[in-house]
Amino acid sequence: MVTFRVTPHPAEAQVLDGQGLARTLYSVGADQGTGGEQVPVFLSVAMDQSGSMGGSKIDAAKQALITLLHQIPPTDDTVVHIALFSSTAHDLMPPLTGRQLHSQLADLTRRIHHIEAGGATSLGSGLRLSLAAAGRYPNYERRVLMITDGKQEGAEPIDDAYETAQNLARARMRVDAWGVGNGWEADQLRTIAHNTGGEADVIPDARHLGEAVAALFADVRSTRATDVRLILNTPKGTTIRSVRQVYPSVQERAAQQVNEQQWAIPIGALTQEEPKFVIELQTTPRNAGIPFRVLVPTIAYSQGGAAQSDELSRESWFFVRWVAEPAEIRNDPDLSRFTGEEEITSLSQEGFALLDVGAVEEATAKLNAALQKAQQINSPQAAILSTVVNPQTGRLNSTDREAAVNKTGKLHTGKTGKLLSGTGKLPPK
Repeated sequence: MVTFRVTPHPAEAQVLDGQGLARTLYSVGADQGTGGEQVPVFLSVAMDQSGSMGGSKIDAAKQALITLLHQIPPTDDTVVHIALFSSTAHDLMPPLTGRQLHSQLADLTRRIHHIEAGGATSLGSGLRLSLAAAGRYPNYERRVLMITDGKQEGAEPIDDAYETAQNLARARMRVDAWGVGNGWEADQLRTIAHNTGGEADVIPDARHLGEAVAALFADVRSTRATDVRLILNTPKGTTIRSVRQVYPSVQERAAQQVNEQQWAIPIGALTQEEPKFVIELQTTPRNAGIPFRVLVPTIAYSQGGAAQSDELSRESWFFVRWVAEPAEIRNDPDLSRFTGEEEITSLSQEGFALLDVGAVEEATAKLNAALQKAQQINSPQAAILSTVVNPQTGRLNSTDREAAVNKTGKLHTGKTGKLLSGTGKLPPK
């Protein structure tokens, strides 16, 4: 039995009257219940053996493969495949279960020791072998690890590798692409990996390949559920504007519109890592003061080749509440951290606090700095701040300034007491 955890940060967002743009950060995780079945896994390693891999890099890669083979449990629910590629590709090891592999371990180790480097780098050729090898295991969680120290070379264009990655994505296979050293092309590896929902990573020192491969296999083995999709149910008039994965890697994701009130975000397999997604939506403004339920998630996934779904608890719902004043908006620290808006949030909070006690000049400086930083990264916080600070002049809008000056006068003439301890605000007249 799989238990899913889908948590919004924040659970309630405050939006200014008349505006309809809102965001939340969803964390998605899963726990395997006691006695739950182990998800069968297929791992294909497509390893570069081109000429540039010669020397210490090929030696470290060979040792990493041997370490991996010794890590495979002697069971039938784990299948491993190894392909080598340079100008062309070939299978070093056909798909073998853990049980089969252990009976051939000595021979496989000998064959790995005999790998030599030579030729150009054809990324797509290795990926095609991985795709073909996985065809016999449609009900397995199928992953590909591509290890290379270079970029696409030879007669085949890089588009060949991109097309193969798209075919892998259609087969619901994830590729993690690793660049060893510093001669590889980051954009190429990132495009291949992200097309499949995988990660592009760097291994600066080939000596660390063994521990990195071992960690990846441990993550593959921790698979709790496969073909996972986050289904977002919305009220009429609400649209999902964008979905951005912000952990464990940063990449754009597409929300597929199922119907007028339902959207699906493909996640793939859930392992011990919990991916996080920033959801940005546009909704119809409502009356101020009452939280309005905007997102009700459910989870769809596969188990044993059969489609399953899980209705989630109320804790996964996301609400929007409309407010009259920008100072009423509370920015969630998790959302700010994963969107790179921590400084904007801090400046805004300090500015509104200063404005609330009538410190006009100090408040203006803080809020203007927050606005400028929000505009630089195209943050939605810019729309809120521009209602308080004039973007052209950098000064407070007149109504806010008058209110602040009025509070300042009261403080200076002694017509108010201390700030109320319960609210931190000035007492009423």
